Amino acid sequence: MEEMEFQRFIAPLKESLEVYRREQKGKKEARKDKNKKADFEEQDKSKEEEEDDDDDDDRMEEEEQNADEEEDN
Repeated sequence: MEEMEFQRFIAPLKESLEVYRREQKGKKEARKDKNKKADFEEQDKSKEEEEDDDDDDDRMEEEEQNADEEEDN
């Protein structure tokens, strides 16, 4: 730019470039935070599903035991 005698554009272009870089960095960090949050929610959901499965298994065992006891009576 200096060689082409456009010195007056150098300062505004540098400022614009800095603003652009800050925006891109902010977007990148926002995506990273969003991904972390999504991963955490997915892990939390998986834990809940496992707990629900365990509860279902316990209920099924109880029902089977009750059915066996009724058959014995």
